[in-house]
Amino acid sequence: SPTTPPVFVWHTMEDETVPVENTLLLLGALHKAGVRVRHTCLKKAASTSISTPEVDADSAHRHHWVQLAVEWLNRTFCFNA
Repeated sequence: SPTTPPVFVWHTMEDETVPVENTLLLLGALHKAGVRVRHTCLKKAASTSISTPEVDADSAHRHHWVQLAVEWLNRTFCFNA
């Protein structure tokens, strides 16, 4: 609904648990409701997390998307994470 807060969506194309089509439907519904959305779909990043050695395999490319999400959250909600 239009009262949904802004959303950052991150999905991988190879996700075997949640089909990417579900994410596309979500994005369509959010857009239709006028909700602010920042999204990305990554390729070859199945079973990923925040992409640090402590949590998952280190990946500068995937970790970049985590940094973008944090920056977006900071700007959108005036956080200082």
